[in-house]
Amino acid sequence: MAQREYSLFISKITDIQSKVANLLDKPVKLVSAIIEDFGFRKFYQDESKSSSDLDNASDDVVIEVIISVASAFDNNADFYDHVCRSSNNDYTSSGDMEERGKDEVLLASIHSCKGKEFGNVVYFNLSENGRKASESDTEEERRVCYVGVTRAIQNLMITANRKGYSLFLPELLKNPDFIRKSTVMLNTKLAKMRTEEQLLSGKIKGLENEKELIFGSYPELKGEDLQTEGQLFRKTSMKMRMKKIEKAGNKIETVQNQLEKYSMDLVAKQDTINEILTEIGYRDLL
Repeated sequence: MAQREYSLFISKITDIQSKVANLLDKPVKLVSAIIEDFGFRKFYQDESKSSSDLDNASDDVVIEVIISVASAFDNNADFYDHVCRSSNNDYTSSGDMEERGKDEVLLASIHSCKGKEFGNVVYFNLSENGRKASESDTEEERRVCYVGVTRAIQNLMITANRKGYSLFLPELLKNPDFIRKSTVMLNTKLAKMRTEEQLLSGKIKGLENEKELIFGSYPELKGEDLQTEGQLFRKTSMKMRMKKIEKAGNKIETVQNQLEKYSMDLVAKQDTINEILTEIGYRDLL
C-alpha cells in the first residue's frame, strides 16, 4: 500500500515536471496544478473542518493567497526567486515583524499577529468553514475574528465568499446605531440629512459673501492703511471711520462664529450621510 502511494506521488512529480516547459509555463498554472494534483486544497479544508485549534483552522486561505501572488508573475523563474527571498525573511522573530514589514506585504496567521498592529490589514476569506460548532466554539471563533480585524490601525479590507460568508461579517459591517432601523427608515433619514446639508451649505455661502462684502468696504480689517475722505475734517473723519471699522470688526467676528458653527454642523451632517450610505451599501451587499 505504502509502495503504491509512493509510486503515485513520484509519478505526479514527474508529470508536473514534464509540463513545466509548455503547459505550466505561468506561475499561476504551475501552483494551481501542484495544489490540485496533490490535493492540498482538500487537505486543508478537511483540516479546517476537524481542527479544534481555531487559530490554525483556516490554513486553506493561504492557498488562495499563494495563487493570487503567483498570478502577479509572468514566468516561473521570477516567482521562484520571489519565494526564495520571502522565505528567508523571518518576520516573527524577536519583535522584528513591525520593523521589517513596514514597506512590505506580510502574510501571517492571526495567532502570530496577536499583540501587534499594522497600518493596513487585509483579512482574507472571512467565510464559513463548514464545521459544526457548539455555542462555545462560535464564541471562540468570534474572539479570533475580533483579534484579526483589530490588528488594523488605519485601513481594514475583508474578503469573503459572497454565497458563504461568515456569520461574523454582518456583525462587523453593520453600524450599531442603525440596527433597529429598516432600510426604508434609513432612506427617509438620508433624504432629510441631504436637505439639511443643502440648507447649511446655503447659509455658509451667504455668510461667506457677507464677510467678503464687509472686508471690501473696510479693507483696514485686512491690514490696509486707514482710509479717510478730504483734508478739512480729517481728524473727525478718522474718528468716524475708526468707529465704523470697530463695528464692522464685531460683525465679522459674529459672522465668523456663525460660519464655524454651521461648518461643524455641515461636517456632522455629511458624516451621518456617509454612514447611512455605507450601511445601505452593506445591506445591499449582504
